[in-house]
Amino acid sequence: MERNDTTGIAPLSKLYRRLRSFKVLLLFFSLFILFNLAFYLIAQSANIDNLDIIRLQLAFTKENVINLVNRWGPIGRSAVLHALYLDFIYPLIYVGLLCSSLAFFGPTWEKLDRVARIIFSLPVIAAGLDYIENLIQLIILHDPYKVPSMFILIMSTVASMKWLLIAISLSQLIYFVATYIKVNKAPKVTY
Repeated sequence: MERNDTTGIAPLSKLYRRLRSFKVLLLFFSLFILFNLAFYLIAQSANIDNLDIIRLQLAFTKENVINLVNRWGPIGRSAVLHALYLDFIYPLIYVGLLCSSLAFFGPTWEKLDRVARIIFSLPVIAAGLDYIENLIQLIILHDPYKVPSMFILIMSTVASMKWLLIAISLSQLIYFVATYIKVNKAPKVTY
C-alpha cells in the first residue's frame, strides 16, 4: 500500500502556508532586528564584545568559560544573564524568521521535495537545542567554578549542533532566494 505523502505532515503543511505571508515575514524580521539591537545595547552597557556570547556557547572547556567570566567581571556577568533571559524568547523569533523566509521565498508546499521539507523543520530543532544550551548557560553562569566540565562540553556540543542546523537552513534559504530572483526577474527594458 502506497503511503500518501501528506499523511502525518498536515500541521507542518498548514504552518508553511501561513508563513508564506509577507506580513508574517516582516513581523519576524522586525522582531529579529529589535532583539539583536537589545542584545547589542546590553553588551555595550557592560563593555562586552558581542561575540563573547558565541565564545561562551562554544567554550568547550571550563578554563575557557572561567576566563570569559573573569574578563567580564560582575557587571558583565550580570549583563550576560540579562541577555540570556531575553535569549529564551529569541529562538521563537529566529525560528519564525527562518521558517517564514523559507516559506516566502521557497516553492509551495506541494512543490517542495522531501529534503527541503526536512530543512524547513531544522530551525525548530535548532530552537530546541538553543533552549537546552540556555538552561545549561544559566547553571554555568550561576557559579562557573563549581560547574562540572561535562556541562560545559554538553552546552558547547549542543550549541555547535544548533549553529550547524541554522547554517543548513540558511544555505537552503540562499538557494530559495536565488531561485526566487531568477524566476521573478523583471523583464528587460529595451530602449
